Amino acid sequence: MHPEVLADKPGACPTSGMALEPVDLSATTDRVEYTCPMHPQIVRFGPGPCPIRGMALEPRNVSADTANPELLSMTRRFWIGGGLFKVTEGVYQVRGFSLCPKEPWS
Repeated sequence: MHPEVLADKPGACPTSGMALEPVDLSATTDRVEYTCPMHPQIVRFGPGPCPIRGMALEPRNVSADTANPELLSMTRRFWIGGGLFKVTEGVYQVRGFSLCPKEPWS
């Protein structure tokens, strides 16, 4: 009721007589700063685009235990692209050599 009243120990509010509640500081420390990888002077308190170049802002403090959706997407595209390359390479080896002339220089 009176947020300006603070005390070091449990007790009653001197103004209203109600029991004092502990202050929850975890809500204020959960803010994550986002910064641009190319422009470190750009700092925001939420994800979004960089106002200079439009790049995606990234969290300033990244922990290794959180899943990175950008890394998962890039890994998936890498493996799909590599698989398509192998299929194309196999088709060229089976069919491609027969399409080449026997003596291209003559």
